[in-house]
Amino acid sequence: MTKLISVSFVLMGSLIASSSLAVPVYVPGQITDEQIVIDITAIGSAPEESAAAYRWYWLYDNRFPIEFEAVYGSADIADGSDWGAVSRAVDTWEAVPNASITSSLGSFDGDWGSLNGDNELAWIESGWDSIGGFGFGPNTIAATVTWYYKDTLVQVESDIFFNGENFTWYTDTDDSGGEEESVEHIALHELGHAFSLDDLYDPADTDRTMYGYSGYRDEDVALQTADAAALEYAYMVPEPATIAMLGLGGLALLRKRRA
Repeated sequence: MTKLISVSFVLMGSLIASSSLAVPVYVPGQITDEQIVIDITAIGSAPEESAAAYRWYWLYDNRFPIEFEAVYGSADIADGSDWGAVSRAVDTWEAVPNASITSSLGSFDGDWGSLNGDNELAWIESGWDSIGGFGFGPNTIAATVTWYYKDTLVQVESDIFFNGENFTWYTDTDDSGGEEESVEHIALHELGHAFSLDDLYDPADTDRTMYGYSGYRDEDVALQTADAAALEYAYMVPEPATIAMLGLGGLALLRKRRA
């Protein structure tokens, strides 16, 4: 299988993943060749749905578990509340009632790196522009890197990086007033990418969680109805159909500061 990469920050671009092997985060028995049958043209055809083409699974009958790992916290936050804020963001997506997906935030297992089968979250305090060779810019607040199989569109890993080198961070309990980015607000957006949702750039979508730009000290941590609907759209079990094979390039989607 050929794996592609989707880097979700907040400006569009293209990247092709390496051919190194990934360890899928799902149990192989949960997904069979017979299940990879879907009319791709029906997925994300409505721009307001914000759904990408790739998914953690296709035609899965139960709530599909996805675990994230807390790797490196923010150097700006002294009371440890950074991971509490991330956990609340995870719970917000988890609470969407009609999406057949479930998630949790767990502890770091000591195995840190790309394509290792772990969905990791970390603040990067130096070397932001050289992570994984992606060339993240200084205005990129955070980035989600997702690997998926080109031929099946099954997602295998999503890692989330927060830019601690160029931005300062705060939470509801650790806030001196001088920091720029709300952990929970940015984490909510990036987790949306990890759950297969794309950025939105239409001015009509400025209030959406998946809008691609964030303002200074933006603290909105509630999903809009349309964002919840996008997750439900992405993870409602689709009806079997004839698969449409297409050559899919990687997408670069960046979360940046609004000018």
